[in-house]
Amino acid sequence: MLLDVRDADERAADAIEGSEHIYVGHLNERWQALDKHRHYTLMCASGARATVTVAAGWLASQGFDNLDIYLGGMEAWRHAKDLAE
Repeated sequence: MLLDVRDADERAADAIEGSEHIYVGHLNERWQALDKHRHYTLMCASGARATVTVAAGWLASQGFDNLDIYLGGMEAWRHAKDLAE
């Protein structure tokens, strides 16, 4: 599952279909809605908020161990999408 940790305005401007959204600043309030046994790939705008020092690190401290980071974030995804078109 792709977990988008960008803020609501960023998500409203461009979102990946089928992704789940929890703003990184709300993880401490909403993490229990996530399944600790599911694999999550975290994504933000550039990769900084999704990293092990922020979102992924916080989720790992809550017992999540199936986490990846989408390196380059939405910028990388948009670039790959543009190349594919």
